[in-house]
Amino acid sequence: MSVFLTILWSAVELISYHFLCSAYFRPRVTGKRYVMHFLVAWVLVCLYLNSSIPSPVKTCISIVFLSVLFSLTYHPQFLRSILLAIAITFFAGLNDTLFIYGGSALMHVSVSDFIWLKSAYSITVTIGKLLFLFACWIIRRFRKGGNSEPVQSKWLFLSILFPTITLMMLMFIFFGYRDQGDVSTWTIGLFALMVVANVGTLYLIRHLEKSAAEAKNQALLSQQMESQSDSIHALERSYREQRKTIHEHRSQLQTIHDLVSSGHYASAEEYIQQLQGVHTTRIFPVNSHHPIIDAVLNHKYQKATEQGIDFQVKVNDLSGLALEADALVVMLSNLLENAIEACLRLPSNREIDCRILAGDNLFVSIRNTSLPVQIIDNTIATTKAQKNNHGYGLQQIRYILQQQKAEYSLSFEDGWFQFVAEIPIP
Repeated sequence: MSVFLTILWSAVELISYHFLCSAYFRPRVTGKRYVMHFLVAWVLVCLYLNSSIPSPVKTCISIVFLSVLFSLTYHPQFLRSILLAIAITFFAGLNDTLFIYGGSALMHVSVSDFIWLKSAYSITVTIGKLLFLFACWIIRRFRKGGNSEPVQSKWLFLSILFPTITLMMLMFIFFGYRDQGDVSTWTIGLFALMVVANVGTLYLIRHLEKSAAEAKNQALLSQQMESQSDSIHALERSYREQRKTIHEHRSQLQTIHDLVSSGHYASAEEYIQQLQGVHTTRIFPVNSHHPIIDAVLNHKYQKATEQGIDFQVKVNDLSGLALEADALVVMLSNLLENAIEACLRLPSNREIDCRILAGDNLFVSIRNTSLPVQIIDNTIATTKAQKNNHGYGLQQIRYILQQQKAEYSLSFEDGWFQFVAEIPIP
């Protein structure tokens, strides 16, 4: 009977942990693999809980085991998984302690004697674990996880200390005073303080997450403004170049007119041939009839060619494209800047192939030669030295594409990195 109850209680606790983790973390695995992780965890928990290991040691094993389980199944920082493992162990232990002490107080017996009342003890603990499961389900229902931002490790480390101390106090009270007749009066107040303190710790972590999210948003905004400023300067240079060219055309046309008027046809023909050679180098390579896209592409084309990168561009008529200009600027600027940086890390064979084609949807494909990159969850980590100030470009692109309800994918094969997106056109 005791083995059956251990198996049942372990299953209820793991389901409770599933609800809590889903409220705080984004799953690393889904479907059958997710279920398999918890089934394996259930078997291992049942094995060591039914062993003769002392209870304090079992508690430590549980914390380590849960931390590893959370890290393999979800996407938390490892210190955050330890923090949640300790907090969960504390709340689960506190739940059991309150019900056991409450049952012993109602029956006017010590905790040790109450544990020997098998039926009453089993029913009391089962009710407590089911209520704990219900509470975890409520938390999951009202807190949507998966969007938490990384918190600095030093704050997580400091936050772990208090739940650890309260867990040790809980174990000391439970195992140190279980033979006394009634300690519920003064322990209830202490337990309440422990709960408030641990809830405060979790609230502090949530506050730190929000602060990290705000810092990330500020970095994204700063990068967006930088991209827009860069594109505005490119438009300004293009406009000045165009005005300069128009002024030169007027002077050149006047010269041709004077040569023809004076009968110097051979000189006029030779002069026209010289002008054709000069203006061929000044023609902008990209003309999609969309001024924003043209400005960005021509600016990046010029930047790439100046650094020895073979930049191939293919566009069609994008004049009717009804996407927001700032979204286009940020997306294309970041994609092409990343491609240029990747090419510059190569000693040779620097190539970029950019295709932007409008049809039923807007098709965007940017391929570039690159060193090997590891793609996880359709993203890659920044390779820049100051990671706190970089790595937001791809996140901003993903945010824009999600806003546009677009499909996209990243791939790396045979020395080529490729970004492909299909964006619905309003």
